[in-house]
Amino acid sequence: MSPSREFHIAPGIVAGDCIKQALDVPAGSLLEHQDVLSCGPLPELRSLEDWRSVRDGYWRALDPEHQFPFPDTDRELLANAHALHRAESVTIWIGTGLADQLFLVWIPQLFRVLGVNPEKLDVIQFLSDPITGEEITAVGLLDSDKLKAHPPATYLDIAGLSILDEAWAAVTAPDPSSLVTLLAVNLEHPSIMQRSLRWLMYRFPDVETGLGIWEMELLRQVVEKGPTAIKVIGFTMIRSIDWLDLVGTPYLFGLLRKLADPELRQPLLSLTGNIANMMETDLHITSVGKSVLAGEANFVELNGIDDWVGGIHLDSSHGQVWFQRNGLLIPAH
Repeated sequence: MSPSREFHIAPGIVAGDCIKQALDVPAGSLLEHQDVLSCGPLPELRSLEDWRSVRDGYWRALDPEHQFPFPDTDRELLANAHALHRAESVTIWIGTGLADQLFLVWIPQLFRVLGVNPEKLDVIQFLSDPITGEEITAVGLLDSDKLKAHPPATYLDIAGLSILDEAWAAVTAPDPSSLVTLLAVNLEHPSIMQRSLRWLMYRFPDVETGLGIWEMELLRQVVEKGPTAIKVIGFTMIRSIDWLDLVGTPYLFGLLRKLADPELRQPLLSLTGNIANMMETDLHITSVGKSVLAGEANFVELNGIDDWVGGIHLDSSHGQVWFQRNGLLIPAH
């Protein structure tokens, strides 16, 4: 088989670089997707134009300085999606974490929109480091030597595609009932996927504080490691290293800016310095922020909420708010 007809798709630039080095992938046979699908809205995938508009709009609203997540490069997946029509096989590389698993769930939907048969897909699923035994949550955390020792590819058959389709329907549904049902079902082979998708539940606001898991951890680190934004973000990432929900610095810096938004009725943080650059931004917790951190006040009750968990729009102005306690949804109070 011609190498040009065997494609590899990596979740991110770092993963792509390591895969290319490890496998000596020919030019034009490796594609990368830089968008972190665990962050922001996941609409139904009807067209590439609509999808890119929604996803780019989210990132630009979160951080106007954030680089466009779909750069027009020779390895970016959506910019070169037409190349998949000539593929005879396509291998997806993933870890066990939420972002990588959502990437896998999303890929068959992308193929169908492109008019490419998703039965061309193979999956290389990393589980644990063969030396340390540590769980491999993201392919981007591996070096080229560990990528060379990858597990065998698994063919994504009709049954496997059906499981991914069910998961996609659940994470893009406008209310959480389908997701809750999916996570409660004991399917035969979705333990990795279910474990990762369960972390979406922690993105809902906590019933006591009104903050999601990342906002709460950021607030703690402002108190413990502030005031420098980059230090707060760095320690937040260190403290969450064992989570299945891994995110990047643009997302975390965007959350800090949201907590300090002067248009909030009761901001939890104040920012000083060059707030367009996390290296030059200082953070200070407000008295209200201290109350929320202590569980004495609720961010949603104070400021409302306008956020997304997959296809679910958390919108207090329309009464669409769901709270969670320890990852389990409870009725709004």
